[in-house]
Amino acid sequence: MVKAAGLVFLFIGSSLIGFMKSAEIKKRKNLLEDYKELILQISTRIGYFKEPIPVIFREIADQREGQTGQLLKCWLLYYEISQERIDEMWNKAVKDVYESEPLSFTDKQVLMKCGSFLGQSDYENQKKHFDMLNHQLDTQINDADEAIRTKGRMYSKMGVCMGALIAITLI
Repeated sequence: MVKAAGLVFLFIGSSLIGFMKSAEIKKRKNLLEDYKELILQISTRIGYFKEPIPVIFREIADQREGQTGQLLKCWLLYYEISQERIDEMWNKAVKDVYESEPLSFTDKQVLMKCGSFLGQSDYENQKKHFDMLNHQLDTQINDADEAIRTKGRMYSKMGVCMGALIAITLI
């Protein structure tokens, strides 16, 4: 009886590990999509309202939740306490907020690109940079989508199969 219960828990645990790994891959896509929405919102605010970046970030940060809201709040904190350039503060904020998230190295590099052009030129040039960043984010989102279709299924099925294999072996 105890052995059967142990085998059931082993199977369930192994399956959960596979499902958690699969969920991690899905979270990557959600993070990238949320970031893309943020970039669109920032671009729109810069283009239409022509407000200073800190004002835009403060207003958007109050509206957004999750990592993008934290990103802007973190940047605003750096803005208040340091005299660094916009890109340095942005990169630090991206590293702080997304450090433990399931993003690839390339994903994080793309997230940092926004800081390199914010406030550096007129709106037309910034718009070109925002368009290029949007295209790069689309590429990363498509890559994440493909990973969900392939690796996501593989991890969830592998967890179930490994649990069943170990349980059968121990019987």
